[in-house]
Formats: sequence, structure tokens, C-alpha cells
Amino acid sequence: MSDLRQERHVTDQREALLVCNDLIFQSKIVGTARELGLAMRVVPTPRQAIATIGDQTCLAIVDLADHAATSPDILAQLRTTLPEDATLLAYGSHVDVDHLRAARAAGCDPVLPRSDFTARLVEILNGAVQSDDPANADSADS
Repeated sequence: MSDLRQERHVTDQREALLVCNDLIFQSKIVGTARELGLAMRVVPTPRQAIATIGDQTCLAIVDLADHAATSPDILAQLRTTLPEDATLLAYGSHVDVDHLRAARAAGCDPVLPRSDFTARLVEILNGAVQSDDPANADSADS
């Protein structure tokens, strides 16, 4: 019986996905997640993210820099593949208004300029660890 509890504990760990090709920024996000106790899987495209989604995926973060890989159609498919209570967050350049707007229409919520995402990174990841709604988590540092 104790083996079953241990197995269930391992499989119940919440996980986040990161779709990002910027190795330096990726390192910052993954390092922060690790410090907060959140398992984070990094994949280069939303299509690969779709293939790795599990029941415990609570957050998917998508860098909108690669326009071809982050089309509204693939983002909408990512949204429908994620567990219903998972958050699909997208971030991109503040001057790329059309792509930010298209991501929101495809089901990403929230959609943030990269600077806002960076400023709220700990808050967002903490929310994924502690609640069902990482995008609306209260920051302990506020």
C-alpha cells in the first residue's frame, strides 16, 4: 500500500510546459521554476508541447517570437489539448500587437508583453505550484 501512495505522489506532481527557443531566457524560466519546486518541460514548438501534455500539466507558456510555429490554429489546438483547468500563457514583443491579439483570440489567457511576463515570472510560476489558476496568483512579494 505504501508503494501505491508513493507512486501516486510522484504522478500527482504538477508540471508546466515551456515553448521557447531562446536558450538564455529559457534558462531563466526553468531555473526559477526549479527554485519554486515546479517541474518544467521545455519544447521548441507548440506541436511538440501538444505531444507531451499530461493530466498534471497545469501551465503552458508560449514564446510568440516564432510566428510560423505559433500560428493561431496551433495555439487553439494547444488550448483544447491542455487539461481544462490549465493556463495557456503567451508572451511576445510589445510592438507585435497583431500576434499578441491573435494569440488571445486563439485561447491564450493571459497574453503578456515579454517585459510584463518577466516582471511577473515568480508570481506566475508560484501560482502554478500553489493554485489552480497560475495567471491570477497573488504574489507574496507584493
